This record gives sequence, structure tokens and C-alpha cells, in this order.
Amino acid sequence: MAPPPSDVAVAPDVVPPPREGAVSAEPALAAAAAAAAAAGHGTLPAQDGSPALGGQQLPSGGPSHLSTSRKLAKRNKARAAASAAALGEDRPAGEAQGLPSSKPQALWGSGMEGLDLFPMQATTLDPSTKLADLDAQSRELVFEYLAGCMKGSPELRTIFESIHDEAPQSLRLKEIFETVESFKQAAAFAVIADKVKPVETLYDLACGHGLLGVLLAYNFPKKRVVCVDLEQRAGFEVWLRAFERLGEPRDPKAASPDVLGNLSFVVGDLAATLGDGSVRAESLVLAVHACHEANQKSIEGARKVGAAWGVMPCCIRDGIYLPCGVKGSKAKGNEDDLRHAIMCGAVGATYGVERMNCIDRRITNRNIFLFGGVGFGSREAYLQSC
Repeated sequence: MAPPPSDVAVAPDVVPPPREGAVSAEPALAAAAAAAAAAGHGTLPAQDGSPALGGQQLPSGGPSHLSTSRKLAKRNKARAAASAAALGEDRPAGEAQGLPSSKPQALWGSGMEGLDLFPMQATTLDPSTKLADLDAQSRELVFEYLAGCMKGSPELRTIFESIHDEAPQSLRLKEIFETVESFKQAAAFAVIADKVKPVETLYDLACGHGLLGVLLAYNFPKKRVVCVDLEQRAGFEVWLRAFERLGEPRDPKAASPDVLGNLSFVVGDLAATLGDGSVRAESLVLAVHACHEANQKSIEGARKVGAAWGVMPCCIRDGIYLPCGVKGSKAKGNEDDLRHAIMCGAVGATYGVERMNCIDRRITNRNIFLFGGVGFGSREAYLQSC
């Protein structure tokens, strides 16, 4: 398949926006982190005096917030420094397990080279591999990736470590990368859209495990985020407990601070949500890997009220956008990617796509994200958004 045109953005080049209200503490913490790593503090105790997070189970009670972002950043930077040293060139065990001797952060640049080190099924990440199935060094690569996936929020590493400790079977490797890379795209578009028209509420339709909605709610603490699906999976509560306990509160000065008080879950059909009047022009409607008519319903529901939208289609049945489908797409030598790309192009042509991006093909072969509904007003304004 031919490479995408040069004006199509690819996910690793997208820099996710910093969490609203986040302030980087790195300059003030560099010396303290280096001292902690030099002292051999590979795992530091939690700020509340509980055991280190490496073996800590999340309590089932209410949230217990860390006192300040400075303390949290200090602990995470020290942990990252210690783990990076453990995977340095002086550790031949990494080479014995097929891992490079360089520091793990170097593997998560624009080329996403770290993906090549994980189990694959044909040409994409194995969908059945769980984080718990990986050896300790491979999990370290994942945690390093998560630490940098949201600018100014290194605590995400600690949060996902705690999720792994409490419910190790709830984290599938492919879903982690798929969701985080989709989050980067959706969050970047939300920031762009908000400059043209107010975006007050984000909808994660057909949300599945709900992790995309959780990340959006955490990144945009001043906006409402609504997850919608026919059922709420058990893993969703695990996400909430981990973020509420270890995440940064939306308003630290509030009498009863919360982390994800702006997030809600609606159990029901996406069509009902789109038709009950709750979705308005100040909304961004998202659907990641919804199938067949679900993408069509999401876009048309958003367009009906003048809302912005973004979809990453999964399966697209013949006849939805092209009456006769794509003839010859299944012929020998024509990869399935060809049909999917043409179908996504048909979606864009039908609804006036304003931005078409991709996430890494090694994560999923359904990797095209289409956005629209902002109404940039002029070609110049549109080009500036790119």
C-alpha cells in the first residue's frame, strides 16, 4: 500500500496538549530526582506513608489524594530515573531477553521503535497479550511510554502501575497503545476546535472499556466527559479508583477535591444519547472503533446539532457509503488496508472531513481517525489548524 500523502498527520508527531492547569515542576525537581536515584531509591514510599506502589493494592474506599503535584512529580521522576538506570548499558540481562541496552525513553520517539519489541499477530500488536503476560523489563517499556503520554502528567505511570497491581488481567497491551494514541489525536483536535467554537462536553460513544473517556476527563478537568455504551465493564471502576487515588485533583482548594468528578457513564444505546437533547453544538462527539452504522449515527447526530465530531471506524459494511462497495479490493495482492482506506475516504467525502490523521499501523490496521464539524471558516484558518 502506498504511503499516506504528506499532509496526513501521523500519531507519533502529535504532541498531546498538557493537562488543563498543569504546571511543570521538572526544573526544580531535577536535582532531587538525581539524588534519589543515586541513593538507590528504585521504589519510593507513597506520600501517605503506605508501602511502595510496586506491591500496593488499591483500597476500595474513597480517594486519598497526594498533597501536591510537586511531591508526586518528584516521586515519579525518581522512579523513572531508577528504572532507566536498571535498563542501562551496564545490564546485560536486557540483551538476553531481546531488549536493547539503551534507555527505554529513547524507544518512544516519533518512530515508536518500542512497538517492535512486543508480541505481534501478523502485522499488528497481538490483541490477546495482557500487560501481566510481559516480563518485568517489557512492562517497564510500557510504563515509560505511559509516563510521557500526557505532557506534564508523569503520574500516569504510577496510576497504571496501580491498575496492574489491582487488576492485572484488565490491561491488554493493544488496547493501551490504541487508546493512548487515539487520545492524543482526540485531545489535540479538541484544543483546535475549542479555539474556533466552544467545546464544553466530550462524548466517548461505544466506549467499550472507557479508558479513552477517562484520559480525556483527566486531561480536560474543566470540561464534562460522557462515556456511553450498552454496559459498563468492571474494568471501568478500576480506572476510576486508580485515578481518584493517585491523580491530581481538579481543584486542590475544594473542600472535597475530586479527580474525575467531570466524568459520567451512560448505560444505553448511542442513538438514544444523540437523540435526547444532551448533545449540543458545544460538544465534541467521538467514536473510536465503532462498527458499521455506529459511525454514521455518531457523525449525523453531531451534525444535526452543529457539534464537532471524530471517528476512527472499525468495520464498514458495503452499502453504507458506497452502494456497490469496493470492487476488486479482495483480489490477490490487494491488502485489506486498501479497502479500509477507500471506505474512510468515502466517509470523509460524505460528511466533509476537516482533518484525517493516522495512528501507528503496528498498533491496529484500523488506524485512520477522521474529524470534522468545526467550521474553520476559511482555508487560511484551516491550514493554521494543521
